[in-house]
Amino acid sequence: MGPIPDYVERRLRQPPPEGCSVIAGSTPVVGFGDPRNATVATIGLNPNRLEFLNAEGRLLADAERRLETLVSLGRDDLVTADPHILARVFEGCNWYFERNPYRRWFDVLERVLNAVGVSYYRGTACHLTLVQWATNPTWALLAESSRETLLERDVPFLAERLAAERIEVVLLNGRSVIGAFTDATGCHLEDAGPPISDAQTQTHVMTGEIPTGAQVIAWSTNLHAAVGVSEWHRAGISERVAALAGTGADARSIG
Repeated sequence: MGPIPDYVERRLRQPPPEGCSVIAGSTPVVGFGDPRNATVATIGLNPNRLEFLNAEGRLLADAERRLETLVSLGRDDLVTADPHILARVFEGCNWYFERNPYRRWFDVLERVLNAVGVSYYRGTACHLTLVQWATNPTWALLAESSRETLLERDVPFLAERLAAERIEVVLLNGRSVIGAFTDATGCHLEDAGPPISDAQTQTHVMTGEIPTGAQVIAWSTNLHAAVGVSEWHRAGISERVAALAGTGADARSIG
């Protein structure tokens, strides 16, 4: 277990903002997988509540637990926690895909990652979030003021992660993530080819770049949508993303 980077330790010690529906007993998720080893990162809004809660709304425990909780750590908070306690939270995030990952959610994006030549489960891809706190209710149901507070506090950490690690390609799934990411980072995206279209769905695929030099590839259709996204359409998005990521493959050695 290596030392925790200073900027990660500072983030872990930050208490959750009051009145923003952060799940009691949860810990900040500084990453799903280890960005120090990954070359590709998918970006989300914030961790799903099912990363910490079961269907009845109770904290996951024992073999069901996916990440460290204040209960598993025996702590009331992390503000004054000893470094070895913070290290458990950090390593729990780094080794997330080795424990009990929420595969129903991550395997949807794994298909796109595999087309690019990387994988959450091989450690060559990771998932990062604009906001590191899980909330209940979910993001879409939070008050606008809560979303604004959480983004204001947490987006700077995501920017630090992307700058500090070796992420070369950033992937954005769906309009909500695209809008929040571009608003927060100022990243400009342009259409990359014609839309992918079938009878039910039309998907715009876009590219851009962030100040670290990482390529950003985004698609407007949320692949987690329960209906309306055909297998043909999913395959088309994966193929387009792989082709776009391949434009920088010689320089980036992805996969």
